[in-house]
Amino acid sequence: MKGVRRFQDYLKEQLKDPAFREAYEEEGLFVELAIQIGQLRQRRGLSQRALAKRLHTSQQTVSRLESPRNGSLSLRTLVKLARALGKEVNPVPRPNGRGFWNDPSGRPRHSSPP
Repeated sequence: MKGVRRFQDYLKEQLKDPAFREAYEEEGLFVELAIQIGQLRQRRGLSQRALAKRLHTSQQTVSRLESPRNGSLSLRTLVKLARALGKEVNPVPRPNGRGFWNDPSGRPRHSSPP
């Protein structure tokens, strides 16, 4: 695919710029976290409305938390969200740089929530 290849080349070139790389990786972190939140909620069998009730907030707020375009998730909200889903947040960086979720038992979960 010629167009895809061009974009990959363009991205590779842009990632040589440290400021671009930092912004790109930060955005990727928000996207990954939003996806993990939605996956974890679904695996728990919860609707957005049911999770919102546990968090004492609105369904629209839960929707924003699961949106990859949302880059404003606070640590306080992340901790409340983890507790509502029966998880703990582990702020210790992983060797592969991925994953935040721990079971309360202390078993780490790296790239995707159970």
